[in-house]
Amino acid sequence: MKNYAADYKVRVIAGFVAGVLISSGSMFKIMYLPSANIQTMLGMVVLNFVFLPIFFYQLYKQSIAKMS
Repeated sequence: MKNYAADYKVRVIAGFVAGVLISSGSMFKIMYLPSANIQTMLGMVVLNFVFLPIFFYQLYKQSIAKMS
């Protein structure tokens, strides 16, 4: 059986990293500092390709478990 605690930890860490990158990138953008675009885009990539797939997969697994 798969370890769901590890999936949860990865999801939380990915969400936190994405949030920090997006918010710091936005602050850098407001202050006209370099690397603002890189931070914001990296945060969006982590959010879209790591956090959201894990999140929706876990929701799917929970709904399957409730049905049976």
